[in-house]
Amino acid sequence: MSDNIDLYKAYSTLISRHKEVVWAICRKHCHGNRERCRDLVQEVSLVLWTRIDRLRPGASFYEERQWVSLSTRNVLYNLRRHPSIDLVAMRDSLAEYLADDDSHAQISETLQELISFLNTDDQRFIAHYLQGYKRHELAEHFNLKPNSVNKRLQRIILRLQEINNKINNNQ
Repeated sequence: MSDNIDLYKAYSTLISRHKEVVWAICRKHCHGNRERCRDLVQEVSLVLWTRIDRLRPGASFYEERQWVSLSTRNVLYNLRRHPSIDLVAMRDSLAEYLADDDSHAQISETLQELISFLNTDDQRFIAHYLQGYKRHELAEHFNLKPNSVNKRLQRIILRLQEINNKINNNQ
């Protein structure tokens, strides 16, 4: 327990000393978009917390700053390496895939029918998504990481497409 308290104290001290560096790098990365910057700072803060034990004990102020700066850049680089899935495009592609010649009402009915074939957790997840919940809200509600939300949505959409194909092939 004492180790966790010591780690938290070290983390708090580190963040309070170098938060300007993290914010500056994140702000530059997102070209001044404040909300995106806040999200990036949060991502960086989580990584710094999980890696605080890697910082050399007794590091000087400048060594700490360099470690924070490099860690921040690594997080941003990794986020850029794995671009997020365009959820609007996924939703639109699913609607187009289901639409073909159907009217809007038939799309909704078809989608509801397809969703009924999913397991209960996936039904709840897609229902929240279709109600307009944001990615971070879904992640929080279902206790997932933001990237996992995208992957889960993609998996559910692929499953819905498979179910639709099976239904159409049996008719």
